[in-house]
Amino acid sequence: MKWGKLDGIEPKNYLLYMVLMWVVAPYDNRPVDHFLKRVIGDERGFGGDPGWEIEYVTDISGSDNFRVWADKNVSGLCDEETMYDTATFHAAVRETLLAYAIAHPHRAVEVAEIIKTRWD
Repeated sequence: MKWGKLDGIEPKNYLLYMVLMWVVAPYDNRPVDHFLKRVIGDERGFGGDPGWEIEYVTDISGSDNFRVWADKNVSGLCDEETMYDTATFHAAVRETLLAYAIAHPHRAVEVAEIIKTRWD
């Protein structure tokens, strides 16, 4: 994955990666994980502009998943909502963060700390 592009991403995961690029991209010099910590932290979900939402849900079998939604008029994708298992979701977050760090090397130390704190 390259930051801002869905090249090399499986089509079934386009929605996930597109929304994660909106989640990870810091605005107004906020921390890289400003929105992300709401999604994977205690709140277990968050949404925002340009029309996206991520929600942590447990299905009837007891499996943990992330429901990802984006307004198809904004995303340009056919699928507006998809469920992703926790492993897929966390792998995508990590890959998105790494792609962001490569594209924005001045934020690489911050990204490394987020990954270390969450997944190492």
